[in-house]
Amino acid sequence: MDRDSLPDAKCGYVTWVGSYLLAALDPADRSEFVVHIRTCGRCRDEIVTLAELPSILARAYRTGAL
Repeated sequence: MDRDSLPDAKCGYVTWVGSYLLAALDPADRSEFVVHIRTCGRCRDEIVTLAELPSILARAYRTGAL
């Protein structure tokens, strides 16, 4: 079963959201994920939920919290 055949609630791509937001996906995976999020509400919701993650991590790094 490939990721796109899973029901939306059990999306196999949802674990890619953090890597996508942190620009840590390789170019091929990023392209694949960008195509995927056009049709996956779960992943789009996770992106919205975690959208501030990169700035939070950058701020924590700058202040020495990490």
